Amino acid sequence: MPSLASHLAGARIVADRLGHRAIEASRGVFYLGATAPDLRSIERIPREQTHFYILDELGEQDPVARLLRAHPRLAAVDDLDVETRALMAGYITHLLMDQRYIEQVYRAYFGVASKLGGDARADLLDRLLQYELDRREREGEALAAVHAAMQDTSGAVDLGFVEREQLARWRDVAIQMASHPPSWDRWARTAQRHVPGETTEDTDSLLRDVPDLLREVLDHVTEDRLRAFMDESIEEATARVKAYLG
Repeated sequence: MPSLASHLAGARIVADRLGHRAIEASRGVFYLGATAPDLRSIERIPREQTHFYILDELGEQDPVARLLRAHPRLAAVDDLDVETRALMAGYITHLLMDQRYIEQVYRAYFGVASKLGGDARADLLDRLLQYELDRREREGEALAAVHAAMQDTSGAVDLGFVEREQLARWRDVAIQMASHPPSWDRWARTAQRHVPGETTEDTDSLLRDVPDLLREVLDHVTEDRLRAFMDESIEEATARVKAYLG
């Protein structure tokens, strides 16, 4: 799935396009919401409970509709305070970007029905692509403004299905993650969790051959397809957030 910087970059564009008063009043909370579904990684919550999307289901799914059906209080937007509205707006951007990545990038290019067959090496290449997209977003200055906005919020929002304390802990983690430089220093730790072999030689080879692997994965997916994924994700998220906020 898209990583933190990709989610934040997409959310920033959505916010700029909408200029909605709820988002403008709480940009930091909005950006926190755009990362919040991934708090499951530190809170050990089943993915379906934060992403409202079942990976094993290949049929049509709408994670935003599923979230609002499960938690109707959050659908009554006029009854929510500004920070909850902003956080939910960001949350929606995350759900939709993940859904589009799963269905149009991962399954098509790396999954079991793809040319690569969904094996361990395919999963590693998928992680490499996610890492590179994340790294690119860190090269500009835009993420610095997002990072500053996130620091200027407590994150004490009550979603109901996520506790305030969980969200506050995630805020600290997300802020720290958003400060990472655009380097390959963290790739080794990521790769070692997805190495298709078990020997030191396997790991060393995959780390040493990053340039070749990156060329392979970008030839496989193509830059045009990646741009289309991001553009379409932002367009859909903009429309759905606008409809949600009113």
